Amino acid sequence: MSIEILSKEDVLKTTLIMFVIKKIMTKDIAIVALFFLVCAGFFLRAYDVGSSSLWIDEGFTLMQVNAIQEYGYPLLDSGKTEWKDALLPYILSILPTNDVTWFRMISVLFGTASIALVYFLGRSVFGMRVAIIASGMMTFSYWHIAWSRQIRSYSLLIFFVLLGFVLLFHSQKIKRRFIFGMSLSSGILAMMSKFSGVFFLPVALWYETHKKYSEYIRKHRKLLVIMSAFILAPIVWLWRDILQTILGISPFGYLGFYTLGYFWKLFGIVFVFALMGGYVALKYHVEKRKEHQAMIAFFFLSLLMVSFFVYVNQKRYLLFVTPFLFLYGAFFLEYFSSLFKRNTIVLLTMILITISIDQMTTRSLFFVPRTFFALETYTPQPNFQQAYAVLGNVLQSGDKVISAYPFMDQLYLHRSDYAFSLSYTGKNSDLSVTSEHKEYYSGVPEILSITQIKKLSAESNVYIIVDDMALDRVSKKYIDFVQNNAELFWSDEIGSGQSIFIYHIQKVGFEAL
Repeated sequence: MSIEILSKEDVLKTTLIMFVIKKIMTKDIAIVALFFLVCAGFFLRAYDVGSSSLWIDEGFTLMQVNAIQEYGYPLLDSGKTEWKDALLPYILSILPTNDVTWFRMISVLFGTASIALVYFLGRSVFGMRVAIIASGMMTFSYWHIAWSRQIRSYSLLIFFVLLGFVLLFHSQKIKRRFIFGMSLSSGILAMMSKFSGVFFLPVALWYETHKKYSEYIRKHRKLLVIMSAFILAPIVWLWRDILQTILGISPFGYLGFYTLGYFWKLFGIVFVFALMGGYVALKYHVEKRKEHQAMIAFFFLSLLMVSFFVYVNQKRYLLFVTPFLFLYGAFFLEYFSSLFKRNTIVLLTMILITISIDQMTTRSLFFVPRTFFALETYTPQPNFQQAYAVLGNVLQSGDKVISAYPFMDQLYLHRSDYAFSLSYTGKNSDLSVTSEHKEYYSGVPEILSITQIKKLSAESNVYIIVDDMALDRVSKKYIDFVQNNAELFWSDEIGSGQSIFIYHIQKVGFEAL
């Protein structure tokens, strides 16, 4: 019998394979799992990301980008300066291309990186298994995938809030002042992404100074309560109408029990587990109680402040607190399974049950790539891309375009003529035109009368492009006139408030209309 001697190359390969297997069989399996989740999250977020049409909120961002590229700051064609959510437009303005795919990829990258941050935050506070489960929920969350595919600032806000907490909790270990400063800087970047990020800053300051001032607060708590009452009294008086609304307990607005109208409807069983996980963490997870207090305080401070100062019932405005639902939902699953001897099997069973219930109810977890993600009610996503392709093929020099969103005309047609005034929020005070009767983003003149439309049609062909939201919110006299006197040239009627229409008024004599 002969004995074969392995070559150095074979020995090296065998050693490497054994090393990898050993790592996978130990706690480093978490890194392998995280790598898989990040890859899966990136794939779901980046899949054919540039194919779907731009929609009006993305148009807002792109008009800021164009202004920054031209002037160095967001000076719009209307003469207004739009600093709102300015971080993303500044990032996009330095890209060497204006391609929609690349613009959306910035959101994709921040959204994907947030998966890793959920893991690192979860591991530092809860442990490895909770971190993996929570980052898995983040990976496959329908709403996080959907909003990571938009040219909007939500994925940046989530990224910098999570990074702020990771750095904040890490600041207790090494280079305390420097890391804490980095944490505050992350909070400022979150605020520059969307103003909601400001809620991180008071929580971070409390966390850092808690030990230093807790004794003082305990000794003088009565005096501090009285002082707070005097400070808050005028605020309460000024906002008494809001308090009356709160007492009305509307389940469908930010005020009152908004969590029932949002977190329960969209996250279902995960939200229920998160509530129980938060209670268990504060009561039994004593060694990390300060961290739990900080995260839960941030969650409820954000909920409270959005309730007081945001008057538009858009669920995405609270998307940035949902990673904490994943963390505490995962923690409850881990805690529940720890009550049993074969806890790993119980934990895996609970995860499968959670996924099954979710898929039968809210379907907040999503596992299959798609090109189009429906967002939420009052977030119009008609197919502007196809509509402007049709319009671009027939539009002649001298023809006029009247639009509810002339900035979308500029993005797709590189021209715009006239604007209908409407309210983006449904409130009479939030008009899309300025006091100078110019559309806010594009600066084109507002249509002021039906007579003006008649005069335009006497001079040229007029094309009017509107979607369902415009039909609902543009002045009824204009909509009635268009529908009664113009030809429906083209439409994409997909329902659910996402339809879009092009009307045509052929050049006629003034008297004909």
